[in-house]
Amino acid sequence: MFLYWDGYEIDGSDSSFDVVLPESVQNHDFFKCFLDMPIFSNIPLPLFHLQKQHISGHNSGKKRKISKDEFMQRLLTGDFANMSFSINCQHPEMLPPQCHAQVYALSQGRDPHEEAYGKAQNPCTRPIIQKDFDRGSMTIDVYVRKIGPDWHWRKEEYDGPHYKYNFDAAKAANEGDITFEMFVGPSAYYEYAMYIVEYMRQHFPSIAIHGGLDCGGGWTDGCTYADSLYAYEKIHLPVRHNIRHTLKWLTKYGIIRSFRRYYSNSKSKGFQAHHVYTIKGFYPAKGWGNVNPPAKEEEMTIPFDQYVELAELATSNAASPHSNTVASDTSHSEAVVSDSTSSFDQVVETAVDIILPQPETYAQNPNAVKLLQEALPDNPRYARYKEWQFSGYMAFTTWEGRQLCELRIRYDMKKYLTTLLNLAESGQIEFIKQEVYDTRHE
Repeated sequence: MFLYWDGYEIDGSDSSFDVVLPESVQNHDFFKCFLDMPIFSNIPLPLFHLQKQHISGHNSGKKRKISKDEFMQRLLTGDFANMSFSINCQHPEMLPPQCHAQVYALSQGRDPHEEAYGKAQNPCTRPIIQKDFDRGSMTIDVYVRKIGPDWHWRKEEYDGPHYKYNFDAAKAANEGDITFEMFVGPSAYYEYAMYIVEYMRQHFPSIAIHGGLDCGGGWTDGCTYADSLYAYEKIHLPVRHNIRHTLKWLTKYGIIRSFRRYYSNSKSKGFQAHHVYTIKGFYPAKGWGNVNPPAKEEEMTIPFDQYVELAELATSNAASPHSNTVASDTSHSEAVVSDSTSSFDQVVETAVDIILPQPETYAQNPNAVKLLQEALPDNPRYARYKEWQFSGYMAFTTWEGRQLCELRIRYDMKKYLTTLLNLAESGQIEFIKQEVYDTRHE
């Protein structure tokens, strides 16, 4: 049996699935199939642990590392009480082509669809790879344990209006059976969770699935941290002359600004988000944001000149000798769509956090302000979370031998960005250059 339990949601916020398999050989085959899943391809082997006891939730009792061979052998012999491991899924843009298509196809199964589905012409996600088994969008925690005499399932009072828990199936589990729990932490992708469920169901047709919608009755725009394959739009700008020139062009018009978000948690104020801006360099996009600011702010930034060197080095191996030069009639606002996934390593290497300017930045030209305001999405989140709506990522990559500046912004901010680029190209915000210059040299 394969069921949702404890009212957790498949939308990505603490989704948890239980499987009870009574035969040791079936357990062995099940885990071999699970670990060979294409969504885990090219991922290093997870760390397997043998535990003396299991504590509900993420935390486990005392444990020691074991090898994969020992893990699989103990499944056959039943010589264990509790075992666990964590494994990272591939980033969506690094999946094998067939697996990539299958994952995105699962988006069609959402009912109702998320708000962003189908609206991004070149959808992408955060250019971040989780390299540790931490709370993140691609990490799965797996617990394997024997049902003992003190085992009990959650009481029926946990069955809410939106969750459907199969209590009759749960009561069929017997002492000595092996239970497998897959835990998908906050910010997981709905499509990833469903891919794993469907993959295992195809290989083990007897598995049954039971469950419902999340606690808000919705998907990514509900009450949880579920992430989206369509949240960001990927826009490529040709590098004109060289990377340094392109960066100066973007910054002197205020089109991009270095930006970082961090979080603090205190008893008096609770969990709060903070936003930091700098003109000293760029903040690498290394994760979801840090708790508490760093001791020295300069330790978090890459100075302008060093970032130029980093971007040139990252793109030099794949670029042709003439890739630094683009035809003079190619505008910065031209969007170049790349279908290549091989350049994603360059994106991860050079990705930095940025924030777009708000319309008021260009107040000296009322017409520019009007055009930018009209390009803003009709979205209530804009008024409440301006920094969130305007934030995004910048990176450099190559495509067909050409160096490209890649901007990843919220899918509904594409019109705003293209309007801003056109205003800069047409000379309507030339006045801003002196203000930016003065600010940097105060």
